[in-house]
Amino acid sequence: MKGDTTVLLVEERREVAERHGRFLDGYAVRTARTVAGALERVDDDVDVALLDRRLPDGSGIEVLAEIRRRRLACRVAVVTAVPLGFDAIEVGFDGWVSAGAGRKELREVVEALLDREAFDAKLRESAAPVLRRAYLESTRGDTALDASEADAELTERIDRLHDEIDDLSRRFSSTDYRAVFRDLGSGR
Repeated sequence: MKGDTTVLLVEERREVAERHGRFLDGYAVRTARTVAGALERVDDDVDVALLDRRLPDGSGIEVLAEIRRRRLACRVAVVTAVPLGFDAIEVGFDGWVSAGAGRKELREVVEALLDREAFDAKLRESAAPVLRRAYLESTRGDTALDASEADAELTERIDRLHDEIDDLSRRFSSTDYRAVFRDLGSGR
């Protein structure tokens, strides 16, 4: 899975970008040192973007705003040594990490963002069968459904999906879990 995961690393300092790139071995890493470079490299293939707060030609928040404007599905963490302003909060980042992050911390933030995306995807996948089951219950009644082989398969699928959602949710810290439900409330 990691080799299939693309991380866009946007960092103005070459030595920091190289160090962070080494920390993310096993992932497909794209790098950029400017807002313009980041906007050229971000596309639908990017799963996670790590954006330096301060860049020579602007801010990582500008990149974040463009990612949101394009409706790209990637998760975004801001890498910063300074407190984030309301501009970042309003645009909606998915996480943050200290500019001096070590290997473990950087990998943990990437993995947490990937877990949140997997959780969201599994919720979306479960919506259709749950709605189908609810519709059938309301139009045919429980007795007719219980006798149906198709209902048994549908119920089995729903149960399997719910088990997978439960497994994914166990990976979240309390902060991650609150963020997941914030995402659900915002329609992200």
